[in-house]
Amino acid sequence: MNMTIAYMLFLFTTAIVISFFIRFKIISQNILFFLLYLTVFLYEGTLLITTYLKIPNHIVANIYTMIYYPLAIFVLFKVWESIKGKSSTLSATKWVIVGLILIGWLLENFVIHDIGFYNSKLASIISMLLVIVSVYLINVMLFFKNNSIIKDSHGLFLIGILIRSFSGGLLLLFMNYRMGNSLDFYKNVLILVNLALIISNIFFLFSIICLPKKRKYTWPF
Repeated sequence: MNMTIAYMLFLFTTAIVISFFIRFKIISQNILFFLLYLTVFLYEGTLLITTYLKIPNHIVANIYTMIYYPLAIFVLFKVWESIKGKSSTLSATKWVIVGLILIGWLLENFVIHDIGFYNSKLASIISMLLVIVSVYLINVMLFFKNNSIIKDSHGLFLIGILIRSFSGGLLLLFMNYRMGNSLDFYKNVLILVNLALIISNIFFLFSIICLPKKRKYTWPF
């Protein structure tokens, strides 16, 4: 990864974590969201160091997959519950998906492949799932709730997770299924994906800024 892009990604995730601490009272009310971005912050900080030292980060990336995607599912389903209301079906579905992710991660990293190599097939599948759920919830907000998504913390978060999951998932699909054999092709795709990650981090930052102070209007987690 280019050092400039690595610095920018780390800068924005640092700003996200700092913004949580500035608005300290919202951490306890949105703990899963905070943990999600603390995970991204630690990963991108590690990525910055490994990029600078020019050493492999495959194990770190695999561990990040195990932590990030279950947290992303928990957060996304909490947003779903905030928009459409709680239900036992949603709760059960969430736990089933997280359980399948953890089982799939163990199989991919210790049975099918080795954790010392970057294993990304599971991550590409979960990324596409996050895209589908994000698009669905954005449509609900736009057409059924009549909410302005760019003025709502939920909407900004959903746009951010949509951009991040779609761009990252697309890159993983290209890598896993060898779409395009040119090294320049992969370099160009990687540049576009990293720019998309920066844009998604901007949406996440604004989603935190837009979180209301009163508890009854904040996300219930």
